[in-house]
Amino acid sequence: MEYAQKGNLYQYLHNPQNKLPENQEMVNKQIYDNQIDMWCLGVLTYELLYKKSPFQVYQDGKREFSDQNIKNVQFNFDDKINLISQNAKDFISQLLVKNPENRLTTQDIITHKFIINNMGYPTPNKSTMLIEN
Repeated sequence: MEYAQKGNLYQYLHNPQNKLPENQEMVNKQIYDNQIDMWCLGVLTYELLYKKSPFQVYQDGKREFSDQNIKNVQFNFDDKINLISQNAKDFISQLLVKNPENRLTTQDIITHKFIINNMGYPTPNKSTMLIEN
Protein backbone atom coordinates (compact mmCIF):
# COMPACT_ATOMS: atom_id res chain seq x y z
CA MET A 1 0.00 0.00 0.00
CA GLU A 2 1.07 3.52 -0.61
CA TYR A 3 0.72 5.97 2.27
CA ALA A 4 0.37 9.71 1.96
CA GLN A 5 0.82 12.27 4.70
CA LYS A 6 -1.35 11.74 7.79
CA GLY A 7 -1.90 8.07 6.99
CA ASN A 8 -4.14 8.43 3.94
CA LEU A 9 -3.93 5.64 1.39
CA TYR A 10 -3.58 5.61 -2.36
CA GLN A 11 -3.84 1.93 -3.24
CA TYR A 12 -6.77 -0.27 -2.34
CA LEU A 13 -6.99 -4.05 -2.36
CA HIS A 14 -10.41 -5.63 -2.11
CA ASN A 15 -12.58 -8.67 -2.53
CA PRO A 16 -15.43 -8.35 -5.03
CA GLN A 17 -18.05 -8.32 -2.28
CA ASN A 18 -16.30 -5.45 -0.46
CA LYS A 19 -16.10 -3.25 -3.54
CA LEU A 20 -16.94 0.37 -2.85
CA PRO A 21 -19.32 2.66 -4.71
CA GLU A 22 -16.54 5.27 -4.89
CA ASN A 23 -14.12 2.69 -6.34
CA GLN A 24 -13.59 4.66 -9.56
CA GLU A 25 -11.97 7.52 -7.67
CA MET A 26 -9.52 5.08 -6.14
CA VAL A 27 -8.61 3.75 -9.55
CA ASN A 28 -7.76 7.35 -10.46
CA LYS A 29 -5.27 7.45 -7.53
CA GLN A 30 -7.16 9.94 -5.42
CA ILE A 31 -6.41 9.92 -1.70
CA TYR A 32 -8.88 8.15 0.54
CA ASP A 33 -9.08 7.64 4.27
CA ASN A 34 -10.53 5.30 6.88
CA GLN A 35 -14.07 5.76 5.56
CA ILE A 36 -13.27 2.77 3.37
CA ASP A 37 -12.87 0.78 6.58
CA MET A 38 -16.29 1.99 7.66
CA TRP A 39 -17.81 0.65 4.42
CA CYS A 40 -16.08 -2.70 4.90
CA LEU A 41 -17.30 -2.84 8.51
CA GLY A 42 -20.84 -2.40 7.22
CA VAL A 43 -20.37 -5.22 4.70
CA LEU A 44 -18.81 -7.51 7.31
CA THR A 45 -21.48 -6.78 9.91
CA TYR A 46 -24.19 -7.56 7.35
CA GLU A 47 -22.40 -10.79 6.38
CA LEU A 48 -22.01 -11.89 10.00
CA LEU A 49 -25.69 -11.31 10.76
CA TYR A 50 -27.23 -12.54 7.49
CA LYS A 51 -24.61 -15.08 6.37
CA LYS A 52 -24.49 -13.53 2.90
CA SER A 53 -23.17 -10.41 1.21
CA PRO A 54 -25.49 -7.40 1.09
CA PHE A 55 -24.88 -7.08 -2.65
CA GLN A 56 -25.05 -10.67 -3.84
CA VAL A 57 -27.58 -11.73 -6.42
CA TYR A 58 -28.48 -15.10 -7.85
CA GLN A 59 -28.38 -15.56 -11.60
CA ASP A 60 -28.92 -18.94 -13.22
CA GLY A 61 -28.59 -20.58 -9.81
CA LYS A 62 -25.18 -19.01 -9.21
CA ARG A 63 -24.25 -16.51 -6.53
CA GLU A 64 -22.72 -13.37 -8.00
CA PHE A 65 -21.94 -9.88 -6.81
CA SER A 66 -23.82 -7.10 -8.54
CA ASP A 67 -21.62 -4.13 -9.44
CA GLN A 68 -24.81 -2.18 -10.13
CA ASN A 69 -26.14 -2.88 -6.63
CA ILE A 70 -22.83 -1.79 -5.14
CA LYS A 71 -22.65 1.36 -7.27
CA ASN A 72 -26.20 2.33 -6.30
CA VAL A 73 -25.85 0.96 -2.75
CA GLN A 74 -28.89 -1.26 -3.21
CA PHE A 75 -29.31 -3.84 -0.49
CA ASN A 76 -32.13 -4.97 1.74
CA PHE A 77 -32.64 -6.62 5.06
CA ASP A 78 -34.10 -10.11 4.89
CA ASP A 79 -37.39 -9.82 6.77
CA LYS A 80 -37.51 -13.61 7.12
CA ILE A 81 -34.76 -13.28 9.70
CA ASN A 82 -36.56 -11.34 12.40
CA LEU A 83 -33.86 -11.80 15.03
CA ILE A 84 -31.84 -8.87 13.65
CA SER A 85 -32.41 -5.79 15.81
CA GLN A 86 -33.41 -2.41 14.46
CA ASN A 87 -30.19 -1.03 15.99
CA ALA A 88 -28.16 -3.53 13.93
CA LYS A 89 -30.00 -2.54 10.75
CA ASP A 90 -29.48 1.14 11.54
CA PHE A 91 -25.76 0.54 12.17
CA ILE A 92 -25.32 -1.22 8.83
CA SER A 93 -27.42 1.36 6.97
CA GLN A 94 -25.27 4.19 8.32
CA LEU A 95 -22.07 2.44 7.22
CA LEU A 96 -23.22 1.36 3.75
CA VAL A 97 -23.65 4.90 2.46
CA LYS A 98 -22.49 5.94 -1.01
CA ASN A 99 -20.91 9.24 0.01
CA PRO A 100 -17.97 8.44 2.33
CA GLU A 101 -18.41 11.75 4.14
CA ASN A 102 -21.88 10.65 5.29
CA ARG A 103 -20.78 7.31 6.79
CA LEU A 104 -20.40 6.77 10.49
CA THR A 105 -17.04 7.83 11.89
CA THR A 106 -15.03 5.87 14.42
CA GLN A 107 -16.45 8.07 17.18
CA ASP A 108 -19.98 7.49 15.88
CA ILE A 109 -19.41 3.74 15.92
CA ILE A 110 -18.31 3.50 19.53
CA THR A 111 -21.35 5.50 20.64
CA HIS A 112 -23.90 3.73 18.41
CA LYS A 113 -26.65 1.83 20.26
CA PHE A 114 -25.85 -1.40 18.39
CA ILE A 115 -22.29 -1.38 19.73
CA ILE A 116 -23.14 -0.13 23.23
CA ASN A 117 -25.96 -2.66 23.69
CA ASN A 118 -23.81 -5.58 22.51
CA MET A 119 -20.49 -4.83 24.14
CA GLY A 120 -19.47 -7.44 26.62
CA TYR A 121 -16.57 -7.62 28.94
CA PRO A 122 -13.94 -10.18 27.99
CA THR A 123 -13.53 -13.13 30.29
CA PRO A 124 -9.96 -13.50 31.49
CA ASN A 125 -8.23 -16.53 30.07
CA LYS A 126 -6.22 -18.92 32.24
CA SER A 127 -2.83 -17.41 31.39
CA THR A 128 -4.05 -13.94 32.42
CA MET A 129 -5.37 -15.34 35.69
CA LEU A 130 -2.03 -17.04 36.39
CA ILE A 131 -0.12 -13.82 35.78
CA GLU A 132 -2.43 -11.79 38.00
CA ASN A 133 -2.29 -14.34 40.83
